Parts: sequence; structure tokens; C-alpha cells
Amino acid sequence: KKQKLENMNELILSKLEVAKLEVAELARTGVQTLGDALGTISDNVSYVNFNADATGSRVITMPSAIAGRNFKAFWSVEQATSDRVFTCAGTDTFEGTIFCSVAADGAGDGDEASIANTIVAITCVDDINIGSSIDFFCMANGRWSVVGHLVYDAVGSIPTLA
Repeated sequence: KKQKLENMNELILSKLEVAKLEVAELARTGVQTLGDALGTISDNVSYVNFNADATGSRVITMPSAIAGRNFKAFWSVEQATSDRVFTCAGTDTFEGTIFCSVAADGAGDGDEASIANTIVAITCVDDINIGSSIDFFCMANGRWSVVGHLVYDAVGSIPTLA
């Protein structure tokens, strides 16, 4: 009987853990749209949609880097006019790589931006094509890991880092 009771307790605990995960996932809001404006990325968003060609440089403030947090930034229109600058909150930093390629370039021209974990701002320069994206995920508090692919119209249009 004791073994059956222990098994039942384990089953109940595992079901509670699954329920907690499902509730946490439901709390995510889905898509946050940042058009032609400055913005702060919400804590519980899954996707950030850049759906307007910004008429001026736009600072995008990141949420605090808390382990387990993640989202994807996606360009649904061409960013032909101005920059978007991802800026860390507080003392958080970025690390990772953004791969850059040139649209319709059969020669395979491209570049990459290697991001050391001391970087606090990533400026995505103008001329980013539709479908470009950057994934941000946090595996340790205070540090955003970054993997992305940006498609540009010209060689050398890679993000600048500060």
C-alpha cells in the first residue's frame, strides 16, 4: 500500500508540474508589433513583428534577461530607411552571432557579426529584407544569447555592436 501511495503522490506531483508549464505558456501574449516607433519588448511575448519601415532610428529596449525567457524578432516589411537598435536593460549583455547575407547574390557574399558577452547594443542598419529574423534566448540571468539571419541588399551591411 505504501508503494502505491508513493506512486500516486509522484503522479499527482508530475501532473501539477505539467499544469504549471501549460499555465506559463498560456500567459505568453503571442505577437508584439513594433511599427514606426520606439518600443520596449514585453516580458511575456513570443514574437516581435517589425511591420513598418521606420522613418528614423528606433531604439528597442529588451526585457530583463531572466533564464528561460526567449522570443523571435521578425521583419515582415523591408527596413529600407533607418536603423533598429536593440538595447539591453540594466547590466544585461548580448552574446552570439548574427549571420548576414546579400539578397539574390549567387556568389554567396555575406558576413557575420560575432557578439561578445560585453555588448549592450546591437544596431541593425537599414536595408534589411522581409523574412529576416533574430532569436533571443536567455540561458543565464543577465545574458541574452543571440542567433539570427539578416538579408541585406548590399555587401557590408552588417549590424554594428556597442
